[in-house]
Amino acid sequence: MTAALLGWVLHRIDATAVGALLLGADPVLLLVAAAMVPAQVLLAARRWRLGCAALGVALGAREATLEYALSTLLNQVLPGGMAGDAVRVWRQRGPERPMATVLRAAAGERMVGLLVHGVAVLGGLLAWPTLHPGVPRPLGALPLVGVLLVGLGGAIATTARAMLVPTVLVRQILASVLFLGTLLVAFEACGRAIGMELGAAVFTVIPLTLLAMVAPISIGGWGLREATAVALLPQLGLTAEQALALSTAYGLTSLAGALPGVVVPWVRR
Repeated sequence: MTAALLGWVLHRIDATAVGALLLGADPVLLLVAAAMVPAQVLLAARRWRLGCAALGVALGAREATLEYALSTLLNQVLPGGMAGDAVRVWRQRGPERPMATVLRAAAGERMVGLLVHGVAVLGGLLAWPTLHPGVPRPLGALPLVGVLLVGLGGAIATTARAMLVPTVLVRQILASVLFLGTLLVAFEACGRAIGMELGAAVFTVIPLTLLAMVAPISIGGWGLREATAVALLPQLGLTAEQALALSTAYGLTSLAGALPGVVVPWVRR
């Protein structure tokens, strides 16, 4: 799927122009984008620890951060986008940490994050006519996001009822909001690095582009992210080449920011 989508995108654009944009990118701003990944690891690890504590599983801050760093890297380079989460759960099992409980904590915290992301996408779609007058909303996006939010809400209630303690849920939601903010900052930094002003698209198209990566049919979201960006951003005045360069810069900086996770197995050993 990754190869097919990237092939479709490359067939539609001038690869030379994309390469020129990437080669001329501001390295400082690219470093800012890459630096958002460690911040995401810290926030996601905090969200995970809160879920574990609500389910009666003790998980230290250092351990949670290291494991989430490894999980983030694996999710970037393995098919499906969830292999890292499976490894994270498997490595945390033990006599005092039943596999089912650790799995519920991991699934629950990811669902809370997706729920917050879905709400942000829905808000962007509802505000679309005001922020992008005269530009039609993506066809079918509203009902799809609505179904996603209803499904996630039910899944959280079923999978991790103990995590629905108000204090725990509020803290997880706050961590998820900050997490989403770092994603948007990374995209904005990549845009500015290649000379683009995203404007309101940061709150409308970018969350939708990031949500497309969730579908477990590609490697690290590659292909899905690029196809979505190339399909939507040109409607707002950008070229397809700019859209692809932006998405590629984001993907490369995200991978660079996740690379420290490679040392985790040796640190843990």
